[in-house]
Amino acid sequence: MRYAPILFAVSIALAAATKSAASAAPDEPLLIPARTIPLTGVGGPVERNGIAGRLDHVAYDPATHRLFLAAFARGSLEVVDLDQGALIKSLEGIPQAQGVAVVPALGSVFVASGGDGKIRSFDTKTLQQRGSVFAVADADNMRFDQRSGRVWVGGGSPKAGAVLAFDPATLARITQLPLPAHAESFQVDPDGPRMFINVPGAKTADNAGSVVVADREKGIILATWTLAGAARNFPMALDLSHGRIFVVSRKPPQLIALDDSTGRVLAAAPCAADCDDIGYDPKTNRIYLIGGGRRVNDGAGQSVERDQPGSLDVFALSDREKISKIGSVALPPHARTGLFVPSRRAIYVAVPVQAEKSAELLEFQVKD
Repeated sequence: MRYAPILFAVSIALAAATKSAASAAPDEPLLIPARTIPLTGVGGPVERNGIAGRLDHVAYDPATHRLFLAAFARGSLEVVDLDQGALIKSLEGIPQAQGVAVVPALGSVFVASGGDGKIRSFDTKTLQQRGSVFAVADADNMRFDQRSGRVWVGGGSPKAGAVLAFDPATLARITQLPLPAHAESFQVDPDGPRMFINVPGAKTADNAGSVVVADREKGIILATWTLAGAARNFPMALDLSHGRIFVVSRKPPQLIALDDSTGRVLAAAPCAADCDDIGYDPKTNRIYLIGGGRRVNDGAGQSVERDQPGSLDVFALSDREKISKIGSVALPPHARTGLFVPSRRAIYVAVPVQAEKSAELLEFQVKD
Protein backbone atom coordinates (compact mmCIF):
# COMPACT_ATOMS: atom_id res chain seq x y z
CA MET A 1 0.00 0.00 0.00
CA ARG A 2 1.33 3.42 -0.94
CA TYR A 3 1.14 6.40 1.39
CA ALA A 4 1.12 9.55 -0.74
CA PRO A 5 2.13 12.66 1.23
CA ILE A 6 -1.19 14.35 0.55
CA LEU A 7 -3.00 11.65 2.52
CA PHE A 8 -1.34 12.83 5.70
CA ALA A 9 -2.99 16.25 5.39
CA VAL A 10 -6.61 15.24 5.37
CA SER A 11 -6.93 13.54 8.74
CA ILE A 12 -5.95 16.42 11.02
CA ALA A 13 -8.30 19.17 12.13
CA LEU A 14 -9.14 21.04 15.25
CA ALA A 15 -11.46 19.54 17.78
CA ALA A 16 -13.33 21.84 20.12
CA ALA A 17 -10.18 23.64 21.27
CA THR A 18 -9.97 25.63 24.46
CA LYS A 19 -8.97 29.28 24.42
CA SER A 20 -5.35 28.48 25.23
CA ALA A 21 -5.10 25.36 23.08
CA ALA A 22 -4.30 27.07 19.79
CA SER A 23 -4.48 30.37 18.02
CA ALA A 24 -5.51 28.83 14.70
CA ALA A 25 -9.06 29.20 13.44
CA PRO A 26 -11.32 26.22 14.31
CA ASP A 27 -11.25 24.69 10.83
CA GLU A 28 -7.55 25.17 10.10
CA PRO A 29 -5.12 22.23 10.33
CA LEU A 30 -2.69 22.24 13.23
CA LEU A 31 0.05 20.60 11.17
CA ILE A 32 0.75 21.35 7.53
CA PRO A 33 2.57 18.71 5.44
CA ALA A 34 5.55 20.55 3.98
CA ARG A 35 7.64 17.98 2.13
CA THR A 36 8.77 14.38 1.97
CA ILE A 37 12.50 13.67 1.85
CA PRO A 38 13.36 10.24 0.39
CA LEU A 39 15.78 8.07 2.34
CA THR A 40 16.64 5.81 -0.57
CA GLY A 41 18.62 2.74 0.41
CA VAL A 42 17.97 3.12 4.13
CA GLY A 43 16.46 -0.28 4.74
CA GLY A 44 17.23 -3.44 6.61
CA PRO A 45 15.86 -6.84 7.60
CA VAL A 46 12.54 -7.57 9.28
CA GLU A 47 13.14 -7.90 13.02
CA ARG A 48 11.46 -10.39 15.31
CA ASN A 49 9.13 -7.61 16.46
CA GLY A 50 7.85 -7.20 12.91
CA ILE A 51 9.61 -3.98 11.87
CA ALA A 52 11.54 -3.88 8.60
CA GLY A 53 14.33 -1.33 8.27
CA ARG A 54 13.81 0.01 11.78
CA LEU A 55 14.74 3.65 12.32
CA ASP A 56 15.47 5.20 15.69
CA HIS A 57 16.12 8.64 17.19
CA VAL A 58 16.87 11.98 15.52
CA ALA A 59 18.93 15.06 16.45
CA TYR A 60 19.21 18.48 14.79
CA ASP A 61 22.29 20.66 14.32
CA PRO A 62 21.35 24.36 14.06
CA ALA A 63 24.75 25.33 12.64
CA THR A 64 24.64 23.08 9.58
CA HIS A 65 20.84 22.73 9.30
CA ARG A 66 21.30 18.98 9.26
CA LEU A 67 19.23 16.21 10.80
CA PHE A 68 21.06 13.14 12.05
CA LEU A 69 18.95 9.97 12.04
CA ALA A 70 19.94 6.68 13.64
CA ALA A 71 19.18 3.81 11.26
CA PHE A 72 19.01 0.87 13.66
CA ALA A 73 18.52 -1.91 11.11
CA ARG A 74 21.10 -0.62 8.65
CA GLY A 75 23.66 0.16 11.36
CA SER A 76 24.29 3.72 10.26
CA LEU A 77 23.85 7.41 11.02
CA GLU A 78 21.95 9.07 8.18
CA VAL A 79 22.68 12.74 7.46
CA VAL A 80 19.87 14.84 5.97
CA ASP A 81 20.56 18.38 4.75
CA LEU A 82 17.35 20.33 5.33
CA ASP A 83 18.41 23.20 3.07
CA GLN A 84 18.83 20.77 0.18
CA GLY A 85 15.96 18.57 1.32
CA ALA A 86 18.08 15.50 0.66
CA LEU A 87 19.95 12.62 2.25
CA ILE A 88 23.61 13.53 1.75
CA LYS A 89 25.58 10.86 3.63
CA SER A 90 25.31 7.51 5.37
CA LEU A 91 27.87 6.96 8.12
CA GLU A 92 28.03 3.18 8.34
CA GLY A 93 29.54 0.65 10.73
CA ILE A 94 27.39 1.57 13.76
CA PRO A 95 25.61 -1.66 14.75
CA GLN A 96 22.08 -1.01 16.01
CA ALA A 97 22.40 2.77 16.00
CA GLN A 98 19.94 4.24 18.53
CA GLY A 99 20.39 7.54 20.38
CA VAL A 100 21.81 10.73 18.84
CA ALA A 101 22.98 14.00 20.42
CA VAL A 102 24.53 17.18 18.99
CA VAL A 103 27.00 19.43 20.83
CA PRO A 104 26.89 22.65 18.78
CA ALA A 105 29.85 24.36 20.46
CA LEU A 106 32.15 21.50 19.47
CA GLY A 107 30.60 20.87 16.07
CA SER A 108 30.14 17.24 17.10
CA VAL A 109 27.36 14.71 16.79
CA PHE A 110 27.30 11.59 18.95
CA VAL A 111 25.53 8.30 18.25
CA ALA A 112 24.98 5.38 20.62
CA SER A 113 25.30 1.82 19.35
CA GLY A 114 23.16 -0.89 20.89
CA GLY A 115 25.13 -3.54 19.04
CA ASP A 116 28.55 -2.93 20.59
CA GLY A 117 27.73 -0.55 23.45
CA LYS A 118 29.92 2.23 22.07
CA ILE A 119 29.32 5.93 21.52
CA ARG A 120 30.91 7.48 18.46
CA SER A 121 31.52 11.14 17.67
CA PHE A 122 31.59 12.77 14.24
CA ASP A 123 32.32 16.25 12.95
CA THR A 124 28.97 17.81 11.99
CA LYS A 125 30.49 19.57 8.95
CA THR A 126 33.07 17.17 7.53
CA LEU A 127 31.28 14.07 8.88
CA GLN A 128 34.64 12.54 9.74
CA GLN A 129 34.71 10.32 12.81
CA ARG A 130 36.47 11.90 15.78
CA GLY A 131 36.49 9.05 18.26
CA SER A 132 34.67 6.20 19.97
CA VAL A 133 34.52 4.62 23.41
CA PHE A 134 32.62 1.81 25.09
CA ALA A 135 29.80 3.19 27.25
CA VAL A 136 27.27 0.56 28.32
CA ALA A 137 25.64 -2.57 26.95
CA ASP A 138 22.75 -1.76 24.60
CA ALA A 139 23.69 1.95 24.55
CA ASP A 140 20.51 3.78 23.73
CA ASN A 141 19.18 7.30 24.36
CA MET A 142 21.60 10.25 24.46
CA ARG A 143 21.34 13.84 25.75
CA PHE A 144 23.64 16.85 25.80
CA ASP A 145 23.55 18.55 29.19
CA GLN A 146 24.22 22.26 28.63
CA ARG A 147 24.40 22.94 32.37
CA SER A 148 27.40 20.66 32.90
CA GLY A 149 28.69 20.43 29.33
CA ARG A 150 28.47 16.64 29.47
CA VAL A 151 27.03 14.06 27.11
CA TRP A 152 24.82 11.45 28.79
CA VAL A 153 23.94 8.00 27.47
CA GLY A 154 21.56 5.41 28.90
CA GLY A 155 21.31 1.69 28.42
CA GLY A 156 22.04 -1.59 30.14
CA SER A 157 20.28 -4.93 30.44
CA PRO A 158 16.68 -5.61 31.55
CA LYS A 159 17.98 -6.30 35.06
CA ALA A 160 20.86 -3.81 35.36
CA GLY A 161 20.75 -0.43 33.67
CA ALA A 162 22.67 2.82 33.92
CA VAL A 163 23.08 6.35 32.66
CA LEU A 164 26.63 7.58 32.17
CA ALA A 165 28.24 10.97 31.60
CA PHE A 166 31.15 11.63 29.23
CA ASP A 167 33.33 14.61 28.37
CA PRO A 168 32.27 15.36 24.78
CA ALA A 169 35.72 16.68 23.85
CA THR A 170 37.77 13.70 25.08
CA LEU A 171 35.13 10.95 25.51
CA ALA A 172 36.49 10.37 29.02
CA ARG A 173 33.94 8.83 31.37
CA ILE A 174 32.98 11.19 34.20
CA THR A 175 30.32 9.42 36.23
CA GLN A 176 27.86 6.54 36.20
CA LEU A 177 24.45 6.22 37.81
CA PRO A 178 23.28 2.59 38.27
CA LEU A 179 19.60 1.78 37.62
CA PRO A 180 17.44 -1.30 38.30
CA ALA A 181 16.85 -1.92 34.58
CA HIS A 182 17.56 -0.63 31.08
CA ALA A 183 17.15 3.14 30.77
CA GLU A 184 14.93 4.48 28.04
CA SER A 185 14.30 8.19 27.39
CA PHE A 186 15.65 10.52 30.06
CA GLN A 187 15.66 14.30 30.40
CA VAL A 188 17.79 16.75 32.38
CA ASP A 189 16.61 19.81 34.27
CA PRO A 190 18.35 22.71 32.47
CA ASP A 191 18.30 24.88 35.60
CA GLY A 192 19.04 22.33 38.31
CA PRO A 193 20.74 19.01 39.09
CA ARG A 194 17.76 16.70 38.58
CA MET A 195 17.50 14.02 35.93
CA PHE A 196 14.31 12.10 35.12
CA ILE A 197 14.70 8.60 33.66
CA ASN A 198 12.11 6.24 32.17
CA VAL A 199 12.52 2.63 33.32
CA PRO A 200 9.80 0.76 31.38
CA GLY A 201 9.98 -2.68 32.96
CA ALA A 202 9.78 -6.07 31.28
CA LYS A 203 8.11 -6.53 27.88
CA THR A 204 5.31 -8.57 29.40
CA ALA A 205 4.71 -6.22 32.36
CA ASP A 206 1.36 -4.50 32.79
CA ASN A 207 2.12 -2.11 35.65
CA ALA A 208 5.88 -2.14 36.26
CA GLY A 209 6.69 1.15 34.55
CA SER A 210 8.52 3.74 36.64
CA VAL A 211 10.31 7.08 36.51
CA VAL A 212 13.57 7.40 38.42
CA VAL A 213 14.55 10.84 39.70
CA ALA A 214 18.27 11.39 40.25
CA ASP A 215 20.67 14.13 41.27
CA ARG A 216 23.08 13.95 38.36
CA GLU A 217 25.68 16.12 40.09
CA LYS A 218 25.83 13.98 43.25
CA GLY A 219 25.22 10.74 41.36
CA ILE A 220 22.40 9.55 43.62
CA ILE A 221 18.79 8.43 43.14
CA LEU A 222 16.32 10.73 44.85
CA ALA A 223 13.05 8.91 44.18
CA THR A 224 11.35 6.22 42.12
CA TRP A 225 7.79 6.87 40.96
CA THR A 226 5.79 3.81 39.96
CA LEU A 227 3.19 4.24 37.24
CA ALA A 228 0.16 2.44 38.66
CA GLY A 229 -1.65 0.52 35.94
CA ALA A 230 0.82 1.49 33.22
CA ALA A 231 3.99 0.01 31.77
CA ARG A 232 6.43 0.23 28.88
CA ASN A 233 6.99 3.99 29.27
CA PHE A 234 9.54 5.00 26.64
CA PRO A 235 9.42 8.67 25.55
CA MET A 236 9.61 11.67 27.89
CA ALA A 237 9.40 15.47 27.73
CA LEU A 238 9.69 18.20 30.37
CA ASP A 239 7.58 21.26 31.12
CA LEU A 240 9.19 22.37 34.35
CA SER A 241 7.81 25.90 34.04
CA HIS A 242 4.45 24.32 34.94
CA GLY A 243 5.94 21.62 37.16
CA ARG A 244 5.13 18.78 34.74
CA ILE A 245 6.83 15.75 33.26
CA PHE A 246 5.26 13.94 30.31
CA VAL A 247 5.74 10.22 29.69
CA VAL A 248 3.99 7.85 27.31
CA SER A 249 3.18 4.26 28.23
CA ARG A 250 2.59 1.57 25.63
CA LYS A 251 0.52 -0.60 27.96
CA PRO A 252 -1.98 0.93 27.70
CA PRO A 253 -1.16 3.58 25.07
CA GLN A 254 -1.54 6.84 26.97
CA LEU A 255 0.06 10.23 27.51
CA ILE A 256 0.62 10.85 31.23
CA ALA A 257 1.45 14.14 32.97
CA LEU A 258 3.28 13.83 36.31
CA ASP A 259 3.98 16.41 38.99
CA ASP A 260 7.73 17.03 38.80
CA SER A 261 8.10 17.15 42.60
CA THR A 262 5.95 14.25 43.78
CA GLY A 263 5.32 12.05 40.75
CA ARG A 264 1.56 12.39 41.25
CA VAL A 265 -0.43 11.78 38.06
CA LEU A 266 -1.92 15.12 37.06
CA ALA A 267 -3.70 13.95 33.91
CA ALA A 268 -3.74 11.17 31.32
CA ALA A 269 -5.24 10.63 27.88
CA PRO A 270 -5.31 7.76 25.34
CA CYS A 271 -2.88 8.12 22.45
CA ALA A 272 -1.37 6.33 19.47
CA ALA A 273 0.14 2.91 20.09
CA ASP A 274 3.87 2.16 20.06
CA CYS A 275 5.04 5.72 20.71
CA ASP A 276 8.80 6.28 20.84
CA ASP A 277 9.19 10.08 20.62
CA ILE A 278 7.30 13.14 21.84
CA GLY A 279 7.96 16.86 21.85
CA TYR A 280 6.63 19.66 24.05
CA ASP A 281 6.04 23.08 22.48
CA PRO A 282 6.04 25.84 25.12
CA LYS A 283 4.97 28.42 22.54
CA THR A 284 1.60 26.75 21.92
CA ASN A 285 1.46 24.61 25.08
CA ARG A 286 1.02 21.46 23.01
CA ILE A 287 2.46 17.96 22.95
CA TYR A 288 3.32 16.28 19.62
CA LEU A 289 3.32 12.48 19.92
CA ILE A 290 4.59 10.02 17.30
CA GLY A 291 3.11 6.51 17.48
CA GLY A 292 3.91 3.64 15.15
CA GLY A 293 0.61 1.79 15.57
CA ARG A 294 0.19 -1.91 16.24
CA ARG A 295 2.53 -4.41 14.68
CA VAL A 296 2.54 -8.18 14.10
CA ASN A 297 4.47 -8.63 17.34
CA ASP A 298 4.38 -5.41 19.31
CA GLY A 299 7.03 -6.46 21.82
CA ALA A 300 4.57 -6.19 24.68
CA GLY A 301 2.81 -9.52 24.56
CA GLN A 302 0.17 -8.61 21.98
CA SER A 303 -0.16 -9.93 18.45
CA VAL A 304 -2.38 -8.73 15.65
CA GLU A 305 -3.15 -10.16 12.23
CA ARG A 306 -1.36 -7.39 10.36
CA ASP A 307 0.33 -4.05 10.84
CA GLN A 308 -1.93 -1.12 11.62
CA PRO A 309 -1.02 2.50 10.76
CA GLY A 310 0.27 4.84 13.39
CA SER A 311 -0.40 8.52 13.89
CA LEU A 312 1.07 11.86 14.84
CA ASP A 313 -1.17 13.06 17.67
CA VAL A 314 -1.54 16.64 18.91
CA PHE A 315 -2.55 17.34 22.51
CA ALA A 316 -3.54 20.68 24.01
CA LEU A 317 -2.60 21.46 27.59
CA SER A 318 -5.22 24.02 28.59
CA ASP A 319 -4.19 23.93 32.23
CA ARG A 320 -1.77 22.05 34.47
CA GLU A 321 -4.12 19.10 35.05
CA LYS A 322 -5.88 18.71 31.72
CA ILE A 323 -4.85 17.00 28.50
CA SER A 324 -7.04 17.15 25.38
CA LYS A 325 -6.35 15.46 22.07
CA ILE A 326 -7.10 18.06 19.39
CA GLY A 327 -5.79 16.50 16.21
CA SER A 328 -4.17 13.48 14.57
CA VAL A 329 -2.33 12.75 11.31
CA ALA A 330 -2.31 9.20 9.95
CA LEU A 331 1.17 7.71 9.50
CA PRO A 332 2.42 4.52 7.86
CA PRO A 333 3.06 1.54 10.16
CA HIS A 334 6.14 1.73 12.41
CA ALA A 335 6.71 5.48 11.90
CA ARG A 336 7.26 5.99 15.61
CA THR A 337 10.37 8.17 15.90
CA GLY A 338 11.09 11.76 15.01
CA LEU A 339 11.84 15.20 16.36
CA PHE A 340 10.12 18.50 17.04
CA VAL A 341 12.49 21.36 16.15
CA PRO A 342 11.11 24.56 17.74
CA SER A 343 13.46 26.89 15.88
CA ARG A 344 12.14 25.64 12.54
CA ARG A 345 8.53 25.32 13.77
CA ALA A 346 8.56 21.85 12.28
CA ILE A 347 8.16 18.20 13.20
CA TYR A 348 10.13 15.51 11.41
CA VAL A 349 8.86 11.92 11.35
CA ALA A 350 11.08 9.00 10.32
CA VAL A 351 9.20 6.45 8.21
CA PRO A 352 10.93 3.07 7.72
CA VAL A 353 10.84 1.18 4.44
CA GLN A 354 7.35 0.01 3.45
CA ALA A 355 6.31 -2.84 1.19
CA GLU A 356 6.24 -0.69 -1.95
CA LYS A 357 8.42 2.32 -1.19
CA SER A 358 11.68 3.38 0.41
CA ALA A 359 12.18 4.94 3.81
CA GLU A 360 11.48 8.68 4.04
CA LEU A 361 11.43 11.68 6.31
CA LEU A 362 8.16 13.60 6.61
CA GLU A 363 8.24 17.29 7.48
CA PHE A 364 5.21 19.01 9.03
CA GLN A 365 5.05 22.72 9.70
CA VAL A 366 3.46 23.65 13.02
CA LYS A 367 0.49 26.03 12.91
CA ASP A 368 0.90 28.45 15.80
